[in-house]
Amino acid sequence: MFNRTTRLAAVVGAAALAASILGVGPASAKPARSVLPQTMGGVPLSMELYNAPQGPTVLGPQACDPDNNPDASWARSRWVGSYWDGDNATPNLTYDAVISTWRDSRQAFTDVIENTGHCAFFGVPNRVDWPGQDPATHALFDNGGSFSAVIRDGRSLIAVDAVDWNGDGEAGDPDQRAAAIREALALEAAL
Repeated sequence: MFNRTTRLAAVVGAAALAASILGVGPASAKPARSVLPQTMGGVPLSMELYNAPQGPTVLGPQACDPDNNPDASWARSRWVGSYWDGDNATPNLTYDAVISTWRDSRQAFTDVIENTGHCAFFGVPNRVDWPGQDPATHALFDNGGSFSAVIRDGRSLIAVDAVDWNGDGEAGDPDQRAAAIREALALEAAL
């Protein structure tokens, strides 16, 4: 009896340890891959979803440099979806969406805000007001040619970058700021 109980305790302990190390979420959490939609803002998913933990939290306006803050953490998982319609001369927006999970999502969010992670914004990020949202969990950036919405939700960071690909800024072009906010909030609700 002692041997069986000891083995059971060891198995349960190992499972608990693995869950804490691997950052396993609650049973009700949906896998990030299943949350990324087939279309975003009416634009189709144009690149197969993939998991690449060592990459930018905000795809598009960030680039990675392994020498930039070598003590920063990489994501445990990072699911990416890129959305465009194949005709880059149209007035439609294009989107890059990233859902990443972290051991310490609070620090990962701080790294985005303070531009101190392995990956950083090109130039100095211009954080703008996101009315009605908690700045400790929601950030919005004007990157010049795009807007990025970043949300910290539990162990996950959700980032959507919306850009007017042809960059012509014509009257009547879709609002990149509103689109980034709308799509990031939709991913947060689906997660």
